[in-house]
Formats: sequence, structure tokens, C-alpha cells
Amino acid sequence: MAGQTKSESAMSELREGAVRTAKPAYGVDEPYTITSLTVMGLASMSSGIILQAYRGSTGQLVALFGLVAGFVVGLIFLVFAFSLLYSSRRWKLTELSAMASRLPLGGEERVLDIGCGRGAFSNLVAARLSAGFIVGLDVWNPRQLSGNHPASMLMNSEICGTTSKILLVKAHPSALPFVKNSFDVAISGMAFNRLESGRELQNAFKDVISILRQGGRVSFLVAGRSGPYVDEIKRTGMTDVEVERFRLGLLPPAHTITGRKPYRQ
Repeated sequence: MAGQTKSESAMSELREGAVRTAKPAYGVDEPYTITSLTVMGLASMSSGIILQAYRGSTGQLVALFGLVAGFVVGLIFLVFAFSLLYSSRRWKLTELSAMASRLPLGGEERVLDIGCGRGAFSNLVAARLSAGFIVGLDVWNPRQLSGNHPASMLMNSEICGTTSKILLVKAHPSALPFVKNSFDVAISGMAFNRLESGRELQNAFKDVISILRQGGRVSFLVAGRSGPYVDEIKRTGMTDVEVERFRLGLLPPAHTITGRKPYRQ
């Protein structure tokens, strides 16, 4: 029995050591898109090589044009795929870190991360909380993020030492399952871009302002044009709505939108 206890203790120490030395892995956004672009790029280059190999049948000029065109088009696909990959693995995390550091937190807030994925934004904000906590909400669609699963987020939170501050809820952003005035802050990293209709976006922002307490803050990262998102946020009654500069480093380019739920007059 004592031997078994020592063995369990040793295994626990090994596991804790592995967690301490591990780094969080937040996956890759739009993995199927990146894979498709890579395949198309390689196929385009291959077609150019094949035309060059059969230049005796196609003619020297046609083969040369096919080789150049195939490589140019293929290179465009590959560069776009690499840019999406690098943006997801590096630029997006840098932007989320900056957003987390700018949040006006006291340490005891209740925070909702809408579309939390594998926990990149959640862990960054949780590190600034002392007595507060974060609720990570997602449907965990693997087509939107590689390895997208609640277990991945829990593993990352364990690596970051934030497990005790994070709770997980499976739900859609346009139907938040919380009572009114439940949270002090709502955050999101591009989850609203994945809503399929304007109606879903309207419902999502209505729910956000409903679950926020008076004076509650929002901090959202949105891709593309910020206009539709800003309009919807203002329509809900949010005040102090601000749009940060266009992030060209991110692909697709993105904006940061912040705002505050007004205090009752």
C-alpha cells in the first residue's frame, strides 16, 4: 500500500513538472481554409511543372507561360496560407495580450469570454484576476479552430495556472444562457465574425448588454469593417464606444471595439 502511495506521489510530481514546463497551445484559426489554400498552391505549382515537362507536346511558349503562371498563382496561395497561419499563431495572441492589459480590472470582476475556443483571451485576463473568475462560452466547432474542445481549454488553463478562475459553458453567442446583470466584463476574440446573420448579431449584442451589470465593460476583437458592429453596439444603448486603429498585422485585418453599459439615471 505504501509502495502504491509512493508511486502515485511520483506520478503526480512528474505530471506537475510537465505542466510547469509546458506552454499553452491555442491552435490555428480556420484550419480547413489554410489546408485548402496550401493544397491549391502546391497543385498550381505542380501543374506548371507538368506543363514544362510536356513542353514538346504543348509548345515551348505555352509551357513556359504555364510554369510561370503556375508558380505565381501557387505562391500567392501559399503566402496567403502562411499569413493566416502566422496571424493566428502570433499576431492574434499579441493583440489579445494588449487588449487584456488595457482592461480596467480591479481583480474581483466576473468576466464572460464569448467564443473562448482554447482559452487564449481567457487565460490572459484570468492572470489579472485575484478573487474574480471567467466563464468561457463556446460551441467548440473544430472547423473554426484546430483542436477546438473544452479539454484543450482546461489543459491550457492548467498550464497557465488559471484553472480555479475559469468555468466553461457550452452555448451559442447569440443565445447567452445567463440571467441579467451577471457579469462585469464581456470579452471576445473574433467570435462575432462567425455569426451567420445580422439577426444573430443583434441577438448577441442584446444579450451582452442584458447580462452586464451597470457600468460593465466590453472589449471585442472583430475582423473587417467595424461599422456594423459599432452600430449594433450603440443601438443596444452602450456608451463610451471606441474603435481602435485598424490592425493590418492581423489577417483578416481587425479592429478592437470597447464600450460601457451606462449607469441607470
